[in-house]
Amino acid sequence: MLSAARADLGKRGGRDGVDCSTFVRAAYSAAGVDLYSEASPRDNGVQAIRRYVRRHGQLHRRRRPAAGDLVFFDNSYDRNRNRLLDDRLTHVGIVEEVLGDGTALVLHSTNHGVVREPMNLRRPHASTGAAGQSINAVLRRRTPHDAPGTPHFMSELFAGFGTVFGVEHIARPVARRPARSARRR
Repeated sequence: MLSAARADLGKRGGRDGVDCSTFVRAAYSAAGVDLYSEASPRDNGVQAIRRYVRRHGQLHRRRRPAAGDLVFFDNSYDRNRNRLLDDRLTHVGIVEEVLGDGTALVLHSTNHGVVREPMNLRRPHASTGAAGQSINAVLRRRTPHDAPGTPHFMSELFAGFGTVFGVEHIARPVARRPARSARRR
């Protein structure tokens, strides 16, 4: 799957090329997984992929994902054009690798093509790390209508991860036992 995703680096993105969900779907299809198989008729591609993960994988918000995890974003653009940050599930990518400082390298299709860009959830509002390296790429373009503090970095627009491969090895939360006083009743 990652090999198929890497093979698309540099391809055209946006309206004249492959969009984010088509890129992700094609990479997973190379590994025999159809991420659209659970789609509802009203889903966009990102929603269809999330629906698949919810039914066959695991959604999570861990700070350190694994290579091959999907990464979902909200508000990467103003889909409904109301100038509010209320657009859920607008973008998706694939975690290629996680560096020692926690920066995830994300493969995704943007208006400028299929690219590899960094996202660091430990430092969500910083563009560079201590050594000057890029740790958070811009995902949402600035517009004249943006209020101060409008999120633009991938880490600021992060909506969660999805694991499809290796789900059986992920520890699931254990149900908590009721408090001692509640058990006596």
